[in-house]
Amino acid sequence: MTSQTQNSSPIFRFNRPVGLSAILDPRAGVTHHDTRLSLLHALGEVNYEGKVAVVSHRMDEHQELRSLGANLVLHPYSDAADRAIELLVS
Repeated sequence: MTSQTQNSSPIFRFNRPVGLSAILDPRAGVTHHDTRLSLLHALGEVNYEGKVAVVSHRMDEHQELRSLGANLVLHPYSDAADRAIELLVS
């Protein structure tokens, strides 16, 4: 991936096809249905072979999301804390 700035807006160019999706809080809907689970289920139904990363703010969801097909489960606060520790001790 490369990035350039044109009129203060970043432009990203990927070296291969990338699918991106942003979903705010997956439990924020009226039904509290987790859209991440729907996404992982749908990708499994079509035998999607690409890599899938999802975000979770709760550690107890990690294993369920992995078992449903997520290759990577990001935990923003925990991941940021781990990185901050790495930077502080280096």
